[in-house]
Order: sequence, then C-alpha cells, then structure tokens
Amino acid sequence: VLGWPRRRFGSPADKIAELPGQAKEWSLTDSPNELGDRILAAIQGALHPASASLTLAAGGASNEIASLTQEPDGIGAEGPMVQLPLRQGDELVGTLILGPRSDGNRYGRKVREALQEIAEPLARALRTSAIRHDRESGMQRTIEAMAARIAQLEQGAPPKPA
Repeated sequence: VLGWPRRRFGSPADKIAELPGQAKEWSLTDSPNELGDRILAAIQGALHPASASLTLAAGGASNEIASLTQEPDGIGAEGPMVQLPLRQGDELVGTLILGPRSDGNRYGRKVREALQEIAEPLARALRTSAIRHDRESGMQRTIEAMAARIAQLEQGAPPKPA
C-alpha cells in the first residue's frame, strides 16, 4: 500500500527501479526471449521509448531476443539514444538499446543513472534464464532420444552396441 503512490505517480526512474526484482523472478520460468519481451514491456511502460531492442551475447555473437518499435524503420533516423551494455562482472551478457522517447524528449540524468543501476541485475537475470533454458532444452532432447530408442526396442529392433 505504501509503495502504490510511488509506482502510480512516481518518476520514470522510480518505475524502472523495480525491474531488477521482477526480472529475477521472471528468469526462473521464462525463456530468454520471453524475459526480453517482459523487460522491454516494463521499460515501455516507464520510459515510453519509440523503439527498443534487447540483445543477448552468446558465442561471440549478439542476437536480438526482443524488440519493440513505433518507428517504421526500427530505432529511427537519430539512432539509439541509450545503448546500455549489460555486464555481469567483466563479461558482456547483452545490450539494451533505447531509441528516442515517443514524446521527443531526451532521457534525463536520473533515468540514465537508474538504467546504469539496473544493468547488472538485468544481466544476471538474462544469464540465469539463458543457462536454465539451455539446460532444459538439452534435457528435453535427451528425453526425446530415449523415448525414440525405447519405441525402437519395443518394435523389436536389435539393441545397438554401446
């Protein structure tokens, strides 16, 4: 109850300050793409960028996992207004790119500082989600391979040598 006025009427910096806790919770169940969509939706609600993108660094490449745009050409002619590396320690986990605000205003100092503060927790949430998703995908592939092999054995296929 006490935090409701701040969430409802607070500044954009106040609104995004809650994002790390939410992202940590979402990272336990969402895939990286789902997590990216939720992060960008929260940022959209707080900062109103005309466009935004979230990338995940993997294997030396950067892959876009979520984006939103109100601009026909993506980020827009002005280019990114904020490009925030998401690092966990010395390792780059991803990048948050925000285009200009939909109302044409620039991002203020407090908003930029708030974005800097949430960068590492967002990186941690993205890393957790990616690791968990990869592990679950590997387990699913193993289960499917075992089920296929069991089906072969039940149909009378000879066992394969080890």
